[in-house]
Amino acid sequence: MNSDVAQIIASYQGTLDLSGLEFLPDDVAKILEMHEGPLLLPNIKMLSVEAAKSLAGHRGDIDISGINWIDSSVFIELAALKVGLLKIPVRAALCSDQCRQTFITPLLPIIEKLKVIATDRSGLSIENFDLSSHFIHDFGFDSIDCVELIMVCEEEFDIEITDEESYKLGTVYELAFCIWSKQKSKLSDSACAEF
Repeated sequence: MNSDVAQIIASYQGTLDLSGLEFLPDDVAKILEMHEGPLLLPNIKMLSVEAAKSLAGHRGDIDISGINWIDSSVFIELAALKVGLLKIPVRAALCSDQCRQTFITPLLPIIEKLKVIATDRSGLSIENFDLSSHFIHDFGFDSIDCVELIMVCEEEFDIEITDEESYKLGTVYELAFCIWSKQKSKLSDSACAEF
């Protein structure tokens, strides 16, 4: 990729849709690190450790929802994402013990709070509350219930979820991961401000 194209990509702040890519070369990932804004890579099937390191420096949401398996070392790099949300499928987060430790264990306290909040909001006894449970399809939430759920979560977890982000949060995993990412980003920002 020539330097003119790289500069255009780096300066563009809108959504960058690269859904035609199934593999992300390391040199392209390095350029994407400079892009600020949502990055759509839903058809990526695999990532190298170097590409993951570059994506971790990206400032914006990243969608790699088509990935089926991610090596543990790649997950560790992606866990360093400081700004934005990372959309990965539950099946990829569960692919190894180290991945579960990195991406699921930190979510467990959030998931427990979400279960209480969702039960209170719906008035139902939610028996099968797991990572892949969908608020609308599995719990019968309507759009108003979902908006109220987001508002309660914002207050409970002291975060802000934009309308655009909330439209993408259908499952327990997606909402829990969003909350965790925002808390992590907030802690990182406050640590930088104190330094």
